[in-house]
Amino acid sequence: MEGKIFNGGAVGILEELIESAEEEVLLASCRLIKLYPELEHCVGLETIMGCLPFEKFVEACKDPQDETNEMRAKTLYKIWNRQTASSSTGFPYDVQQLLIVKSNYGDHLYETILKGFREARVALKIGYYVKPWNLEASREASLQETVDKVRTIAHRRRRNVISRDD
Repeated sequence: MEGKIFNGGAVGILEELIESAEEEVLLASCRLIKLYPELEHCVGLETIMGCLPFEKFVEACKDPQDETNEMRAKTLYKIWNRQTASSSTGFPYDVQQLLIVKSNYGDHLYETILKGFREARVALKIGYYVKPWNLEASREASLQETVDKVRTIAHRRRRNVISRDD
């Protein structure tokens, strides 16, 4: 990885290893989609690599005693979504700001933002900007789901080639 976001020590090393592994899994899924265009499904903003889900910001900013939480969620969302979507390196401009988000809003939002930068890095590496998507479940597809679809497509292609040869 190109930057230092994670703390040092054993926990930091594990976080870096997990981040690297998650990036490799996403990279593998995207490469499969490039090889099998039948897998490509662009169904909205949530399928664009690096685009952050607004509802995660609303969830992180929930405070029943504070009426400005929606405004805070919108502001945070605009700041971080702009950075992930326009990142030329796939990394935040200000790592300290990201750590402040982690401290103030929790691990879940922090990990959501990291995921956005991971997606931006992958998109830049392979020139592919759509997340693997499970249409039936309306969510991002796992690598296993993508591989299962590839098997189905490959089997269908083989059947078509065999029937044409007859």
